[in-house]
Amino acid sequence: MMTSETADRIPEKWSGKRAVPESELYSTRYRAVALDEEIKVYNGAGCLPVKNAVSFDIMSNSFSSVDMIVAAVLSEVLLCIRGEFLRRQEDISDLEGRAKLDIANPLAAVGVRGIDGISLIEGIELDIYLFTFLDEEEARESIDKALQRAICYQSLKKAFPISLRLSFAE
Repeated sequence: MMTSETADRIPEKWSGKRAVPESELYSTRYRAVALDEEIKVYNGAGCLPVKNAVSFDIMSNSFSSVDMIVAAVLSEVLLCIRGEFLRRQEDISDLEGRAKLDIANPLAAVGVRGIDGISLIEGIELDIYLFTFLDEEEARESIDKALQRAICYQSLKKAFPISLRLSFAE
């Protein structure tokens, strides 16, 4: 359903024109099933198993729900940057990223006895590394344009700080 707030975000060039509803507000659905040792989340593309809401086990080989939030933001930023450079037909290589997650009151998230309160994501720090033949100012303009298309990044930075640091290889 399109709200007045959603309608306010529709580009001016579309106003007055009848657009396909999905171009104004796209909705999709997910289904989750709790099994003995994991939750399986389904969408039209397949299934994703999730075993933990959060995990502090550095030896774990599965992603927790919180890990997937960070992975979503980091991968989306890299995909959007690569896509923008391809769209502009500019070379980009050695594109990599790292993320640092800060969680406040982490022991409450895993139910440690005697620890009260709620756990929150305090912030995510992203470090993006890349090589391009563009000068740094042009590359930053392209990256800024790419970040405008990054749904997770734009949405989540309203909930908690997400910093992004760029490093250009020479």
